[in-house]
Amino acid sequence: MCVVNDIEINCDKFAEGPQSINFYFDIITRSGKNGILGSNTYYHFLDLDSLYYTEDDSGIMGRFVMVNRNDTLVLCSRGISIIREDTCQIIANIDLMLSSNRNSAFKDLFGKALKSPDGYKQYLYDYIKKSRFLYIPIVSDYKRQIGILKDRSKEELVYPQFPIEINKMKPLKIGIIRNEDETDLEFYSPE
Repeated sequence: MCVVNDIEINCDKFAEGPQSINFYFDIITRSGKNGILGSNTYYHFLDLDSLYYTEDDSGIMGRFVMVNRNDTLVLCSRGISIIREDTCQIIANIDLMLSSNRNSAFKDLFGKALKSPDGYKQYLYDYIKKSRFLYIPIVSDYKRQIGILKDRSKEELVYPQFPIEINKMKPLKIGIIRNEDETDLEFYSPE
């Protein structure tokens, strides 16, 4: 038996469980202008917060969060996108190895999923389906990044200034990755 945050589970079951869950956020701007959207929480999950706000770093920009009842989970993300022609995609994820260093709620989530009689995929699917997703921008990071970009281009960019609730696609599909090199990806949707 293995113990994950005081939850006993079969070690074989843990090994066959997910390493991470990817979320693909399609971002659409209706402003008619090019936009910028970023989220870089990767260093936070590596306990390397000192790498933010260096000369070469744009900061965190914003956080994707998943809210389910009393749980608020910051998703791991890494990227800045310039939105041209109204759309772009940003990927954020729950990564068991990275996230477990910073937030025991991730360990709790995976531990409960692996112990669920319905199977971990169904447990995670139900949990995610009942969750709300938000993007919370850090406006000062955007202003800093816009200043850097203006030095390179005269292009006007719009950026989020208030939290945004994110709609889930219907039917909902979750991307489950079962190995560290991300070659074993499965999309799961019981609907």
